[in-house]
Amino acid sequence: MHYKSLILLILSFGALRIAIAQPSASPPKEEAVKAIRKVFQSINQDHTLTVVSLTPEEIEDVIGASPDNGAGITGYYKKDTLRKMVVEVGPSYGLVRQEYYYQNGQPVFIYDTEKSFPATDSSIDHSRLVLNFEGRYYLNNGAIIDTKLKGKKRFEEEVNTAYIRKVIAYGRDYSNALYKHYRK
Repeated sequence: MHYKSLILLILSFGALRIAIAQPSASPPKEEAVKAIRKVFQSINQDHTLTVVSLTPEEIEDVIGASPDNGAGITGYYKKDTLRKMVVEVGPSYGLVRQEYYYQNGQPVFIYDTEKSFPATDSSIDHSRLVLNFEGRYYLNNGAIIDTKLKGKKRFEEEVNTAYIRKVIAYGRDYSNALYKHYRK
């Protein structure tokens, strides 16, 4: 074997070994989640968004009830485009909060939390809330691409695809009500 051929063979083997040792590119889901994180971080850093909140009457119309501890629906707009929406509902046991983040008119991320008043030996401590549950739902064109769950909902409601689709559907109702209010 020629000296040059041997060197080329050694270099080729070394390149192959380096290629094998390199981790493969991140899967598309991980890349999509990273891109979505950048979107919601950018939205949260944008202090130029116009804030629009529904009145208590409008909230009752869209929710269909008046929760014990009140409710709030607030939208954050860039021109005529909804970028973020926060829905807070105060049932008797605590607070449910959902933050919806939008890109091109579609929800791309929902941060879902549930806090409750902790029980004491003799009653309920209404002076503070304790985080029971956190859900992070990453979406692409309405499809759920990833979820991250921590803790449990108070009534142990199962957080599955059907539950997340219900949260998305409620978000559409809330955002429609916000947009009507915004256009007034």
